[in-house]
Amino acid sequence: MAFHRAVVLAAHNPLLVGLFDGFVPRVRQTMVEMLRMRADFDEDADHTLHRLLHEAIAARDTAAAADLSRHHLTSLKESIA
Repeated sequence: MAFHRAVVLAAHNPLLVGLFDGFVPRVRQTMVEMLRMRADFDEDADHTLHRLLHEAIAARDTAAAADLSRHHLTSLKESIA
């Protein structure tokens, strides 16, 4: 969660920070359970994806950061559908 909050903070948008801070406590357990439902969950691959996202943000490569985020969210959605 700390990584995700840091990404939200990096957007420098107080509205997003407020939404995130209000959203996370209510759905944290659901997010954990959702990840456990994924039969193909690969923790190492997940950490690698998050590292690549961090690097893209640090490099201010918005296209790469958006693509990585989209890929991650799409794969989560498809894995539980």
